[in-house]
Amino acid sequence: MGNFSQVTLATLLAILLLGFYMISSIETNNQIISRLICPQPAPSNLSALQPKPLSFLSHTVNEERRKKIHMFWVSNVNINLNRKVESAFRSALRTQSEAQVIVWTLPSHVTALLHQTQALRELHCASGSTLEVRSTDDLLELALKADNPLLRSCSNSFKATEGSMVHFSDFIRFMALYFFGGIYVDADTMFLQDMRSLHGQSFAYKWDRDVTYYNTAIMGLPKGSPLVPHIISKAGACNPGAFYPIYVSDKLECSSGVCEGLIMMPTSLFNPSSGAQNNWRWNDNGFQNLGMTADWFFNRPRLWGLDNFFPGAYTFHWHNRWDMAIHNESFFADLELLNANCLTTPTVKRCRKVFVDFGAYTGDTLETYGREFIQKHDNNEYSSSEVYAFEVDFKHITSILERLAGPLAYLRPFTHVFNAAVWNKDVVLKFHASGHNDGKVTDAGQQQVLGYDIGPWFMRSIRPSLCDNLVVKVDIEGAEVEALHSLADAGALLFIDHLIIEWHDWINPTVAAAKPELVRLLEENGLYYNYATLDDKLDMHFKIGEQWPVNHCDSHYLRSKP
Repeated sequence: MGNFSQVTLATLLAILLLGFYMISSIETNNQIISRLICPQPAPSNLSALQPKPLSFLSHTVNEERRKKIHMFWVSNVNINLNRKVESAFRSALRTQSEAQVIVWTLPSHVTALLHQTQALRELHCASGSTLEVRSTDDLLELALKADNPLLRSCSNSFKATEGSMVHFSDFIRFMALYFFGGIYVDADTMFLQDMRSLHGQSFAYKWDRDVTYYNTAIMGLPKGSPLVPHIISKAGACNPGAFYPIYVSDKLECSSGVCEGLIMMPTSLFNPSSGAQNNWRWNDNGFQNLGMTADWFFNRPRLWGLDNFFPGAYTFHWHNRWDMAIHNESFFADLELLNANCLTTPTVKRCRKVFVDFGAYTGDTLETYGREFIQKHDNNEYSSSEVYAFEVDFKHITSILERLAGPLAYLRPFTHVFNAAVWNKDVVLKFHASGHNDGKVTDAGQQQVLGYDIGPWFMRSIRPSLCDNLVVKVDIEGAEVEALHSLADAGALLFIDHLIIEWHDWINPTVAAAKPELVRLLEENGLYYNYATLDDKLDMHFKIGEQWPVNHCDSHYLRSKP
């Protein structure tokens, strides 16, 4: 604990001196390279290049970046939308931030469901979420065109009949998640809070406390997940029955609740009142002796306020209590009233400018991008600004704070400084401090520093929105491999509008080997290489194929192809 305690004490002293600051990460290499080609060697007349406007000042919201919430419902064509289902849909629109709620149904039921959900589809909620109805034939078309023959073999399984609807819905959720990614939620579920932190994850939840197989009533998969063809391969054929939860557990070779490729989330996150099962039937005991059938959710007066209705849970899955009468003072009735009030979009948009500096060094890029990005006048398009700076070398924290007390004083009220390493785990790391801008995390380091699993931190602390204009700079001496993987796994890359990165492939073999895959990962998340800049010469753009001197070469990835 010796070295670690010293670092922690120093950090705490800094926090006490400047209360609004937090902590920081890694920075640039100051070694002078006389001539290096970046990004690709080719002769070019540098004098002919013309200054260009800063592309990171533009901001776009791409529909592909919206989180997907999938549901399945076959509606009776002769009556209004089921009251319980309508509240489930409304709860998704109220609680899920900027989500695309897709309700899948049979081709023969599309017209009826479109009519029944017209009011819901026209809502403009404060959450920014929308609802749409789609035919399962859309999934069939994608399956027929799939590159993977295992997915193409599923085409016959789309011929559903009313009697096979349970297995068919099991099948549809896996198809929807494979082709679109996101989270699937059964219609007998009330959404309680935003599930944004779960997007991009492969998960389902534990069926119950005393069993070790999945309940896929709420589950998530990234787009193109290899889990789906794996299940088909293990089953020997693509048929709806292969995706029944118990059989999925068998095919993933689960042992003591640990399964390959699919996280088994705790039951309490999605079905918080659940207890043990006995002989496939719910026991009549459970939470507060209310009974395990969730009848009490509908037919009894509520026992406490909604503020305390399972605040740690994402959903309340009430398990097919379709015929249960609804008491007008029940939990369901209160939640129904809350969901019915889908607040309209405020007249003042709460969109932010956010600049994240991974590798802040002495605050030089805070000054560069703070001046050009944060201070730019945007006709009140953004309600506020936020700046986050990570620097791993504690000696450089003083320089950052001096800048914030001097030339960058305008950034000070909304800047958070972190003395920590940008990493892919929450862990204590060894760090080599050079005294310049090439300190780095290494097993040979003599200092101990905190490493942040930067993707989850990003989603948890920044809580990004698609309407935010979010610029991220990465210059962390080779740790970009760990950082980009963590950001991608957490779904954070989808929110970044402009990524500025100094690749260290020219000095670090690990980065050189990983760079092609990382560039592909960026493109999969909608970020494309546009140009590079040299030091603070932001108006001089160098394109692929142009030769230029590159100490502090920054590659710029934007949400548009060059």
